[in-house]
Amino acid sequence: VLPFDDNLCVREPCLNYEECLTVLKFGNASTGFISSDTVLFRPIYPVTTFACRCPRGFTGVNCELDLHLDTCQPGICRSNSLCSPLIKGGFVCENCSPTGGVEHYTKLCELRSRSFSKESFLTFPALRQRHRVHIKLRYVTTLKQRHHVNIKL
Repeated sequence: VLPFDDNLCVREPCLNYEECLTVLKFGNASTGFISSDTVLFRPIYPVTTFACRCPRGFTGVNCELDLHLDTCQPGICRSNSLCSPLIKGGFVCENCSPTGGVEHYTKLCELRSRSFSKESFLTFPALRQRHRVHIKLRYVTTLKQRHHVNIKL
């Protein structure tokens, strides 16, 4: 995959100069696969955006919400959960998962784990040359032995 990056982080959109990360998403490719005996090609439509890595206690698109002071804001709780303000300040997100899998969600009801069918795989876009890159993945099987595989790149 070729690198796609519009340098959105150059304008420093995150408050207080917090770390800005370029996020690459792919839009819906309406045309299917083009294949031959030697090539398999699928058109992609890159949609580049950014994400701020917020310090502990802050959240929001630009790290603008203080989790200890702010009350419920529209969209702060993910996964169709409910935001309930607390009397002494702050809030709590309730009803993250309709299936009750609370261990798979963060405090803001963001999904933190995924499940994959047998023989599935992950792909990632190519990274530009970087001085420092940290990638961590953790896999756990559903077998009785629950094998753990930790990958650090």
